[in-house]
Amino acid sequence: MIENDARALDQKTQAELRRRAHILHKQGKFSQEIADALGFHIKTVDRWRADFRRDGAAALRPKKRGRKEGFERTLTSERCIGSASIGKNLGVSYGMGGLVLTVDFAL
Repeated sequence: MIENDARALDQKTQAELRRRAHILHKQGKFSQEIADALGFHIKTVDRWRADFRRDGAAALRPKKRGRKEGFERTLTSERCIGSASIGKNLGVSYGMGGLVLTVDFAL
């Protein structure tokens, strides 16, 4: 059987599939039976069930996708300095068409 990729579906469809999986589970179906019926991998169904046990009905609602806002989006000056000052400093030069680029980095 070809399994669907839930990540490719819109949020409303994902929420509806989680709701259907929950209903099937309440009817006494096992995870493998639910996975076969909905066309998803058993681990996906098990994750949905675990989410429901942990979060209740909130786990069935559409979720926000992507990174958390502002999460590791910028390189702070502390990170730049910290990564450049470790170990020995080595210089590497690249030449191309009369231009030379020199990069100093730390190992």
